[in-house]
Amino acid sequence: MTKKQQFLNFMKNEGPITWMGYGFDAYPKIMFHCFIDPVSIWDILFISGENVVDNWGVNHRYLPGDPGIIPMVTEENQVIKDITKWRDYVKFPEIPSNLDWAATKAQIDATDRDEYLIMVPTFRGLFERAHCLMTFEDCLINMYTEPDAMFELFGAYADWKLKVIEMIIDELDPDVIHSHDDWGAKDKLFFAPEKFRAYCGGDLNAVLNTVKKAVSSTHVEITALMVPGLCDVADVVQIAQWLSRIRLDIPLHITRYFPVKKGQSPPTSMKRLYTAAERAKQYLKHVFLGNV
Repeated sequence: MTKKQQFLNFMKNEGPITWMGYGFDAYPKIMFHCFIDPVSIWDILFISGENVVDNWGVNHRYLPGDPGIIPMVTEENQVIKDITKWRDYVKFPEIPSNLDWAATKAQIDATDRDEYLIMVPTFRGLFERAHCLMTFEDCLINMYTEPDAMFELFGAYADWKLKVIEMIIDELDPDVIHSHDDWGAKDKLFFAPEKFRAYCGGDLNAVLNTVKKAVSSTHVEITALMVPGLCDVADVVQIAQWLSRIRLDIPLHITRYFPVKKGQSPPTSMKRLYTAAERAKQYLKHVFLGNV
């Protein structure tokens, strides 16, 4: 059995029973285990130099020794001066129709797809793009003070991003699309709708609908952060029940909370964490604990 088959069997809760080991062994041994598409090169990976302006009007730096491409955003050069008027500032670039996909296709064609999964990354997720278009501080503040405007910006950018993903699928037919973002975790946090709105300033139904759509075409994992007084055992069980109606093999990560910065709630009780996990396992096949 190949590493690819082992990986897929594990994700589907089929044989072999034990985990295969290092998951990325199921992918080719190339940089980041990914095939780089021409949209990513046109959008961001072309940047090299002290001060390079991208297709969105954002200043970047990438010099030898830098850990990566760094957005150099200040109050003076930020694209979005006023989030409530973001439509006046943000010009969504038209993706060129003459991009050359040949080199990436040749790399994929030279890879044994029976042996390896084909993964293509797409950079600049929602938060990452937002803090390129405005200062990091403004981005965080706007999420609290102007959630409706930020939600509209995220929605418009998500539509643009979906066009990119559809193009990648049509041209390269990958097994996996790796969506890269700068959130603290690459996980979806679930709350009751009123709590979600109060704490995140977003639309829970939009997140739920995204999960439903994503499960049909990509690998999805869910995180529930157990915060005393905000998300408890009953909330986790509700999440597990909802997920089980979509698919029983969606992995659910139940994460322990610790107070940092302005957090005032005490750390999540280990007893309640274990109780939540046991209850969730009644509905889902893969339940894991985090931050323990």
